[in-house]
Amino acid sequence: MNEFRCWLAVAVRFVRYLLYRKGIGACPILSDVFPETMIVVGRLLKWPKRLRIRGAEHCPERGPAAFAGNHMKFDDPPIMFRAIYLASGNRIFPHFLGRDDIFAGAPLSGLIDYNEVLVLANGVLFSRESVRLSQLKPIIKLLREGECFGLYPARTRSRSGAIIEYPEGSEEPGGLSMFVAQAQRGRPGLAIAVVPLARTYNPVSKKTTIVFDAPESLPHDADRDAQREFDCRIVERIASQIEVNVPQVLSAILRLRCIHGRIGPIDTAALEDAVRSVFEGISHPYVDPAAREALRREVRSTVRYLRRKGMLAVKGRTIIPNADAIDAQPPMDYEFRDRNPVKYLTHQIIHLADVTAEAERAALAMAD
Repeated sequence: MNEFRCWLAVAVRFVRYLLYRKGIGACPILSDVFPETMIVVGRLLKWPKRLRIRGAEHCPERGPAAFAGNHMKFDDPPIMFRAIYLASGNRIFPHFLGRDDIFAGAPLSGLIDYNEVLVLANGVLFSRESVRLSQLKPIIKLLREGECFGLYPARTRSRSGAIIEYPEGSEEPGGLSMFVAQAQRGRPGLAIAVVPLARTYNPVSKKTTIVFDAPESLPHDADRDAQREFDCRIVERIASQIEVNVPQVLSAILRLRCIHGRIGPIDTAALEDAVRSVFEGISHPYVDPAAREALRREVRSTVRYLRRKGMLAVKGRTIIPNADAIDAQPPMDYEFRDRNPVKYLTHQIIHLADVTAEAERAALAMAD
């Protein structure tokens, strides 16, 4: 697809939308330029270089399907939209469930109605403060019509780095199964594929990996207990698809050394060996290729990143951990990642027992 034509098509829609907001002309349709928009947005956000897709063979080529993922960053919907679109062979343009207050206070709100644009871009909005069945019926209707949609069972973005982090007052995933059960009710021939997918974001390289897992189906006769068990199982599968990378493992080693009171200087080569031994010892199916192919570079990039964040100092070939900074517990807000990236990155893999066990072994095996 000619890229200039894509930019032109998107620019024309944008100008037409601004004119519409000024009372000139009708609201433009965006659905007929989704392929072009994917190319333009992808170029702006550097997706060709920063997005890797794994398990694309598990992504359906058509609907109906429900995609369930972890919610790590504000840009999750567009990047997951892109991943689903590519993994489906450019066939699926998923709808996404989103809050109607997500753009509250956004710049240029007087010029652009962001909620309106979100709806034009396949979004389905709801009010989290007063969820009503009428707000959820559009998703059920879409599934019955053979469409696809995506949601985040955790219902909120993770602040701590944990793959699934529920909002206060909630202890279980959102009701993905409710949508599927309602859509399938009274339609024995309708089978909706539920596809778990996980996003891993590496703040050092700024690269994202999306891993698709095999679809699962909800039995038509599933009662509420079976539906709840289904929702929890989907969340567990999402968490198991996290890609393990060098920043996570290195951070876990530093964190574990501090926990065990091992806060002395570390030789850079010894740290590289420790990180390498973790990757050699784990059986996790999803590992960042750079951890195998360019481990030294990845370790050095991570050390520079953590030094900029105040987590450690470097003198020659010696790394001096800042134990106070590593042990600190910042406020649990969306600045947590920048205030304590060691904990944030460690939290991404803390649920992977074999990885954390290998990281602890490596941390304690290092000479003081």
